[in-house]
Amino acid sequence: MKKLLAISIILVALTGCGSKEVTCTRSTNQTNLTMDVRYDVKYKGKYVTNEKRTEVLKTDDESIIKAYKAQLENIFENYKDLKYYETSIKVKDNTLTAYTDINYSKVDMKKLQKIDQTVTDEKIKLNDLLDAYKKLGFTCNK
Repeated sequence: MKKLLAISIILVALTGCGSKEVTCTRSTNQTNLTMDVRYDVKYKGKYVTNEKRTEVLKTDDESIIKAYKAQLENIFENYKDLKYYETSIKVKDNTLTAYTDINYSKVDMKKLQKIDQTVTDEKIKLNDLLDAYKKLGFTCNK
């Protein structure tokens, strides 16, 4: 009986201390263009541990896709040598999909701060990140 109680306490402690997730989304619909952005943010306590971003741009105007792809490639170039900061861009037909996966638990935060001036601390605070996203028009729900 004591073993069962000990195992139950350990399981509760482990699941209670695990990471949680919040999703932030924003959609834009304009003539001949839609943009859907989704940020999945994992956090533990008050700090972000991982963030996965997906941006989907759809348009029949090939020049918009080419211009946006070039802009993203230029931005992503700054992060190419940063471990645990993964990016990719895929274009298929009239859709561009950009992915970013940031493991804040493992990424070299000092190097990240040199690249991204908005990163000012050694850890990313969940509330600060969510506040920034909300100011950009995102809807976030836990």
